[in-house]
Amino acid sequence: MEYRIDEMTVYHSVEQESAFIIMTGSTVNLYNNQREDNQITLELFFQQEGDWWKVTDFDQLYAGNL
Repeated sequence: MEYRIDEMTVYHSVEQESAFIIMTGSTVNLYNNQREDNQITLELFFQQEGDWWKVTDFDQLYAGNL
């Protein structure tokens, strides 16, 4: 299987040290080249370390076919 990302949107909140990421793309079965369009929504949690933000955790909120 291969996941191809066509579009990615990021909604971030520095105050809450988190971000929502919505990825729209397709999953392709490399054996038979069958394709399914789908969407995945993740919530990422950050911690600031100096000038950098480190991802400390994430949750998959949604994954489904379009």
